[in-house]
Amino acid sequence: MERFNIGLELVLRVVLNLLLATAIGGLIGNERGRHGRAAGIWTTSIIGIAIGYGFYIGAIAAAVFCLGATVLLSKLEKRRKFLIVFYIEIDDMYKTNEVIDRLISKLNVEFTYRVTAPKSGYDGHLGIDIIINKRTDIDVKTFGNMENIVYAVEE
Repeated sequence: MERFNIGLELVLRVVLNLLLATAIGGLIGNERGRHGRAAGIWTTSIIGIAIGYGFYIGAIAAAVFCLGATVLLSKLEKRRKFLIVFYIEIDDMYKTNEVIDRLISKLNVEFTYRVTAPKSGYDGHLGIDIIINKRTDIDVKTFGNMENIVYAVEE
């Protein structure tokens, strides 16, 4: 089997093209609210093709760049996120005011809420969207051990 003689210029050009395609694809995917799913598929296939052609340096460089971009962009996204929405479901719709009062005292942060139909479909249950308009470290587990709350999830 004959070894391919790959010049440094070609290696750099392919690596730069992979990096540019990854960055642009990630930005487009993220901008459209798809969080780069299509860009991830394209990037994975490009890295696979590079490995298939024996271009290991380029594949490793692209993989490292993609991993770094994913970590960096996810941290930036978390910092930028100002609106947090939790969905909770209570088991007794007649205790809505009591649950809201407990949430006010437990969360220690201003929030608005919207009463919705229960996602479980159980009679007597009530869904509530808790909307917090600022960055906070509230975990969905906070709601799990409160009386009358049977389900909680961050949306």
